[in-house]
Amino acid sequence: TLYSPHVFVGDVEKRSEIAQRSRLAMAFGPLQSSARVYHTLARRVSHSAQGIFPQLRIKLRFSGTPMSKHVFVIVTALFTGLLAGSAFGQGDAAAGQAKSALCATCHGADGNSAIAMNPKLAGQNASYLVKQLNDYKSGARVNATMAAMAAGLSDEDIADIAAWYSSQQPTLLGADPASLELGASLYRGGNKELSIAACSACHSPSGQGNGPAGFPALGGQHPEYTLLQLKAFRSGERANDNSAMMRTIVERLTDSELAALANYVSGLH
Repeated sequence: TLYSPHVFVGDVEKRSEIAQRSRLAMAFGPLQSSARVYHTLARRVSHSAQGIFPQLRIKLRFSGTPMSKHVFVIVTALFTGLLAGSAFGQGDAAAGQAKSALCATCHGADGNSAIAMNPKLAGQNASYLVKQLNDYKSGARVNATMAAMAAGLSDEDIADIAAWYSSQQPTLLGADPASLELGASLYRGGNKELSIAACSACHSPSGQGNGPAGFPALGGQHPEYTLLQLKAFRSGERANDNSAMMRTIVERLTDSELAALANYVSGLH
């Protein structure tokens, strides 16, 4: 159960015990016998990605130690995102503006929602918006309201709406200074003791995300909404992340740590 995406350990003593078990698992556990498999697969991911994207340069460094699950998940999710991005067609922003009239009720005419629990869509990566709308349609992401909104949208409609919102400028919020240090530490550096990767590795140091890989922009997002989604990933309520990447990252974080992250990215730009 060490790596179960549905297990949340909030108690400090238990977290310390898990960190110790994690280090032991890295050295002596099943990953040891599977290291060659992970290394081989990672190399294939590198070669395949470069075949699809000739301009992409991937450097893999192997020190002789087994690849951790977190590194493996990141490599797998990145490759999956790149494949999805390669199939993403550009939409028409002007057409998307007209088609987004109903969306504006909750998300604002320009994608800057006034209600904290409704996410800002302005400036969000189009590939991410396309995936979320398709996930609402298929049921991969569960939300009754959004499922009803997305049900009648065609692929062209989705691409156009995504293009419109991605072309807009997000408004920035002021982060609460009280938890900035903790949020910045986790976002920029992760937690080595708990084998938690830095958020900036996928969402960029400035919070703009990674469009080609499908990683969302976080900068300026309502902290209430971000916190809600982080908790949903942690509990398993939300499970539409590629390769369970987000669930793997947040499973060991406490409420206060998640809140600090949500606060930090709300002012990030």
